[in-house]
Amino acid sequence: MANSITFTDMDPDAGQISGTVFISRADEQSDITYYRLYYGTNADTISGFIAEIQKEESLAYKIDNNTSITSNDTHLIVKTGNSSGEMTNGISCALIDNRPGNSDVAPPVISSFTSDYSIILTQSSVRDFTQLAVTATDNIGIASYAYVVISGNDFLLGSDTADGKIYFAGNEAETVQIRVTVTDTSGNTAEETLSIYVKENGYQKISDIQGGFTGTLIDENGFGLDITNLGDLDGDGVTDLAVGAWSDDDGGTYRGAVWILFLNTNGTVKSYQKISSTQGNFVGTLDNNDQFGIAVTSIGDLDNDSVTDLAVGARCDYNGYYANIGAVWVLFLNSNGTVKSHYKISGSQDDFNGILNENDNFGHSVSNIGDLDQDGVTDIAVGAIYDNYGSIWILFLNSNGTIKRVQ
Repeated sequence: MANSITFTDMDPDAGQISGTVFISRADEQSDITYYRLYYGTNADTISGFIAEIQKEESLAYKIDNNTSITSNDTHLIVKTGNSSGEMTNGISCALIDNRPGNSDVAPPVISSFTSDYSIILTQSSVRDFTQLAVTATDNIGIASYAYVVISGNDFLLGSDTADGKIYFAGNEAETVQIRVTVTDTSGNTAEETLSIYVKENGYQKISDIQGGFTGTLIDENGFGLDITNLGDLDGDGVTDLAVGAWSDDDGGTYRGAVWILFLNTNGTVKSYQKISSTQGNFVGTLDNNDQFGIAVTSIGDLDNDSVTDLAVGARCDYNGYYANIGAVWVLFLNSNGTVKSHYKISGSQDDFNGILNENDNFGHSVSNIGDLDQDGVTDIAVGAIYDNYGSIWILFLNSNGTIKRVQ
């Protein structure tokens, strides 16, 4: 591991840098409390200070645009420190350099213009993107470039006319044919048609307009506030999800809902099942403002029917006497995402011997804590954020969803 990386100042007269640097985190058991990022002429010679980053902060640090340096500076340097001051020896972290071209093998030249203008196109990978870089040699400057996609379903992430960089991703890896026209600072142009290989993008967004999801969402549904992995619910070999939408208005205002999303291998939605006051074969009673779906957690196959089951928080549930006491619903699911049966856990149930008060918000959070008492049944932890200063209830469950005991 090294505590510095080199960089190239592409405009040394301006003396400015920008971008994101990645610092590997020190061992959590160490006494390091902060990292300091500097720039300098080499790994041992510091010219100036950029930032101090505390240990608990993100170590993907974005250097502000146009951070000033001197034209001789070619290194970014990281040092660590603790309560006694900055350490000069025993550096236990490193700067991670994932820029294209900074490996032992330079990015391949995939095409070059045969004109006198010596314009070169290179392709490389930048994290989850594919970058096409347009560069000029022999001091021939690029004034602008234009591109036209001839074939392929590329997804353009962005481009920078000044730097001659185009960023692509795709929903699946593919070859894209593209025509690039470059104009130099003297007004001369050169054109090249080439094929570039575009990586599959590293994400898939699911929303009311993306990812194959065609369910109806409206403003402030709260879709996605909590999510849990259901495993392969429908038996197609692909993991599925449960997504809370705590302010959904099915049946009444802010009653809430849970969406079961059956996924494809590329992260898009194959199909879905909504569970709410009016859908999904859920016959439990939800009232206005119950906020069912504020928390969701998989509880495994609680009833041993080979189908994953679900616990859902409804933090503002009304128990017939007081408002916002809260509840947790144990939903025994079918493989199609509908509800086979349910059990409600709240202060009004005989098996819950704890004391819940008005506005406790029991069910604001719910977590699977495994088989804590080793009886072969999953147990859960439930948050009640307004119980005095807040509290967590440990619920030891029976396989039918009832409570064996409470801690």
